[in-house]
Amino acid sequence: MELLKRASAWYEVGVVVWGHGACAVHPDRHGAITCKHCGSYACSECTIDKLWGETLCAACDERGVASYRIAWDRALSPSAFVVTCRAVFADLRLVFSAFPVGSVPRAFGFAALTGAMLSIAIVVIGLAQRSSEIGTVLTFIATSIALFVVTCGFAFWACQRLLGGYATLAMCLRASAYLSALDLISITTVLMPAILAIVIFAGTTSLHLWAWKLLGVGRARLTPLRAWISALTAFVVGAGSTVIFAAIIAVIYGAASGELDLSKRGE
Repeated sequence: MELLKRASAWYEVGVVVWGHGACAVHPDRHGAITCKHCGSYACSECTIDKLWGETLCAACDERGVASYRIAWDRALSPSAFVVTCRAVFADLRLVFSAFPVGSVPRAFGFAALTGAMLSIAIVVIGLAQRSSEIGTVLTFIATSIALFVVTCGFAFWACQRLLGGYATLAMCLRASAYLSALDLISITTVLMPAILAIVIFAGTTSLHLWAWKLLGVGRARLTPLRAWISALTAFVVGAGSTVIFAAIIAVIYGAASGELDLSKRGE
């Protein structure tokens, strides 16, 4: 038994001396983990544990290769939708500073489900108020969300590329789609006083801008100032296109209503 203990001790010494299983930064220490990103060993001092459960070496963490695990990217289920919404609200800094690469159609599916949730809420409120224009409102909401998601994603991607960023178009569109979870707050403003509704709108706008800024610094590798410029550009383009679309819809709807009233008066 004593001989086995000595052999084991000498084996451990040999492992450290010859670098097999030794930390890449501290060769005299045992590697506690094997980094899944670079394959090197890392001792306990060089091991980084992310809050969402990912473990990697300190060098990869400094390079920004860690990726947040979005529930909706792993499973299409009601619980994954709820968990993802909760992450966007409560862990926004973690999600968008370490935003993961993934499927764009799946992210758009999340945005579509968000629009469906808003539509259901509008139907309930419309029925409660006995509104006869529910269909028009639903069409407008669905189109507005799609327009806002796409224009924000494209605008951020274009701006950060002009400023020297590295984020891909797919990543920007995915981020914009997942940010649609913040739009779920907007439905509560329908039942609130105007002042409180303005406060909530300002809050969600700030969260949108902060998320884009985090993506700009974390993934696009921009300076904070350039990240803020890209964030403001994305939001202004997205909101501006949505406002223009709303104005066009209002003009068309008003003209159609006017023609309908004239035809009724002619009868």
